[in-house]
Amino acid sequence: MAGLNTPRVAYFPDSFYEINGVAHTSRQFEAFVRKRNLPFLLVRPGPRTPHLLTEENLTTLELPRGSFGFALEKDLTFDAGYARHLPIILRALREFQPDIIHITGPSENGILAVIVANHLHLPLAASWHTNVHEYAARRAEWLLRHLRDGRREQVADLIERS
Repeated sequence: MAGLNTPRVAYFPDSFYEINGVAHTSRQFEAFVRKRNLPFLLVRPGPRTPHLLTEENLTTLELPRGSFGFALEKDLTFDAGYARHLPIILRALREFQPDIIHITGPSENGILAVIVANHLHLPLAASWHTNVHEYAARRAEWLLRHLRDGRREQVADLIERS
């Protein structure tokens, strides 16, 4: 149960429903705060119309990505028009009164969270849930696609070990 000194966290993950480290960690955070009834605002991208739901100390604001998006991964997009959600995000934050804002990366959700943290003079925490060396090696494979197979794997392996 939440105590008097329990920080009120507004959490802005890059993803929630997808199959990746951020989404998995975000679902674990949600389960953790739900079980302990901690004050938590979860602002996440989702597939539906804007939806605000409060259950005890957990408030969830789900915001859809729109048609101004482009693919970052097969199941993850970046919505260039996501700033349209700024008014509802500000309302939710003012109502929730967080002590800190936590982001998981430079997604449209994270970028808006940085802007509002600055605007509301709130501290900002950022965490990264990607094995950067593995990600870089995987991304480099596309750049190295014109190399012979053996050479391509050697360079990708070197990138991953660096």
